Amino acid sequence: MKAVHPGSRLFIVLLGVLTAMTALSIDITLPALPALTQDLHVGADRAQLTISVFLFGFAGAQLFVGPASDRFGRKPLLLVGLFCYALAGFGCALSQSIEALITFRCLQGMAACVGPVLGRAIVADHFSGPRAAQLLSALTVVLAVTPVVAPLLGGQLLRVLDWHAIFWALGAIGLLLFALVAVFLGESLQTRAPDALRLGPIARNMGAFLANSQCRTHAFIVLLSFAAQFSYISGFPFVAIEVFGVTPQQYGFFPGATGIALIIGATINGRLVTRFPPAKLLTIGLFMLLGSGALLAVITLLGGGLAAIFAPLLIFVFGIGFVTPNATAAALQPMAHAKGSASSVLGVFQMLGGGLAGWAVNALYDGTARPMALTVAILGALALFAGSGRPRTAARDHVHLG
Repeated sequence: MKAVHPGSRLFIVLLGVLTAMTALSIDITLPALPALTQDLHVGADRAQLTISVFLFGFAGAQLFVGPASDRFGRKPLLLVGLFCYALAGFGCALSQSIEALITFRCLQGMAACVGPVLGRAIVADHFSGPRAAQLLSALTVVLAVTPVVAPLLGGQLLRVLDWHAIFWALGAIGLLLFALVAVFLGESLQTRAPDALRLGPIARNMGAFLANSQCRTHAFIVLLSFAAQFSYISGFPFVAIEVFGVTPQQYGFFPGATGIALIIGATINGRLVTRFPPAKLLTIGLFMLLGSGALLAVITLLGGGLAAIFAPLLIFVFGIGFVTPNATAAALQPMAHAKGSASSVLGVFQMLGGGLAGWAVNALYDGTARPMALTVAILGALALFAGSGRPRTAARDHVHLG
């Protein structure tokens, strides 16, 4: 069967699903976190490690996956990663202790990185500039469906089965994606880099990414905005279920609402990015993060209820729909001949920020929404601060690749 055409709807949906592997692997487990703490007799911080180690494994493996895809091509790495992801999911399902679950979650995160890393690289292989930002916005729309569907699916599985069933489902999804990639996705890399896996070129390419102010600044924006977003993703299940008495089945509607907000934000950004400079849209998004984060902190400190706390979170996630696609496209643009390596470095920034923020929120959890709210507010403000030097520095750098 012939591979789908780049830019087609099936192409976008397939890459969107691959890009959403991180969100899927996390969001589907969120309703199970309180039950998991009881079943395995651990605290909230230990249960949350099943998410943080997923992100840490995800972050570390990207340092290999990106350069390896520059050497061997995108599709072979995708197939290997998806197969290993399925096996790790089955390992999680068979786990009977928190230590075993944490180990397999780390392995699952290492395998899952092929989806987002190579999804971004495939877009960059085919497109650049505003068109790349537009395609990344479309992927974000597909990705945003995940928080709508995944927690609802997780909640319904918990209604009739236990938390092990969630990981059986993730293993099956990995095998399905393996089959879809094998049949429908073509190879996008036109020129392979024979020395891409040598230590010297890897170090030079990553050093070039970090030395370039456009890459570095936008990578920090991605890191801080994702860390703020993940503070909500990781902390809100305990706030909703334990503080406000929401059931695991009811909880799925909250990520669903934020998923819709992200879809709307990314869709509007995708429409506007062909009419306005992506940098201007990124700035608008950063100000939305600042304003909604500050509002969330104030409402929480004043003792607001669940609805009052959730409203600014919707605005925050709407702003993410403007920030992530434009910051990602700008960070990758200067790395014309090493997009796999560049995507890896960007992913490391993103996942380390998310993993540390998620762990911190739950380590500081005190039975209230305050740690989550204050972390979101501080990181949102830092993301705007990180972007304040963009116009002054981005144009001056030139990237030298190994």
